[in-house]
Amino acid sequence: MRIAFLCKRRYMGKDVVVDRYGRLYEMPRQLALLGHDVRGFCLSYRPSAALDVVDEHADGKLRWISPAMGFARVPGLLAYPRKVLAALNEFRPDVIVGASDAVHVVLAGWLSRRLSTPYAVDLYDNFESFKLTRFPGLERAYRAAIGRAAVVSCTGNALADYVRQTCSPRGVVIALPSTVDRSVFRRGDKAAARRELALPEGALLVGTAGGLLAERGIDTLYDAFQQLAASNRTLLFSAESVRNARLRITAGGGEHWRNAALAGDCAAIALRRRQCDQPSRNDQQAACRSATALGGIRRLARARFRF
Repeated sequence: MRIAFLCKRRYMGKDVVVDRYGRLYEMPRQLALLGHDVRGFCLSYRPSAALDVVDEHADGKLRWISPAMGFARVPGLLAYPRKVLAALNEFRPDVIVGASDAVHVVLAGWLSRRLSTPYAVDLYDNFESFKLTRFPGLERAYRAAIGRAAVVSCTGNALADYVRQTCSPRGVVIALPSTVDRSVFRRGDKAAARRELALPEGALLVGTAGGLLAERGIDTLYDAFQQLAASNRTLLFSAESVRNARLRITAGGGEHWRNAALAGDCAAIALRRRQCDQPSRNDQQAACRSATALGGIRRLARARFRF
């Protein structure tokens, strides 16, 4: 089967092709390893050089194409749909997959109509919450494109349910969670890891890697933390790179609002400990080290934070 996979070139600060990063890389790669002929079209929203390469990690079945993007990006963005259409007329895919954001979901639907080819959509997040989707008319077009797709894969059941409720999909909606590479991540000794990171062995640890934003439902996590902290020594940490995140820290039965001005990739740390309203520096560093270990960014352990 010939499959065209459409996505943006960079997300989470990584280059999908060069860094072989995440779901946007692994999905077309795994399809290629199953024997399909896959063509990946990556659009960069930033100035970048052109790329046209056969992926050596996909048995020669995956070719990545990304056009050059100059500093005058508007002309390149406007010309991109027609360029992809011309390439697909030559490739003649059996199915088109749109992923990464609302633009590529809508683009997949547009190409599908012009090529009379079925298309699928992959949602690794709720793209309606992305700033890009605020562009006038894009959210409506995005929902319509999801509604017409033959298959919609979502990163979890909650998102799949939301799609069913808001997009009236005609096709199949499935939950397809992201996974981990077991050659990199493996089960270890939890007690030994806590000792190494100077974390209390009896504490309940809660971590999040998502945005600390109201529109992303962060209040649910904060409320759960409040309930857990009422009866446990609980530590909440985040690896989200957002500065000056406003946090609610529970201590001694009271609620205290503080602004966390943190550096690096560790943006928000809150914890409940004894009868105090401000975390100690040792606890801050311990929480940072826990986020560091999970994210594989050990330089954070040497960071200094000010509350």
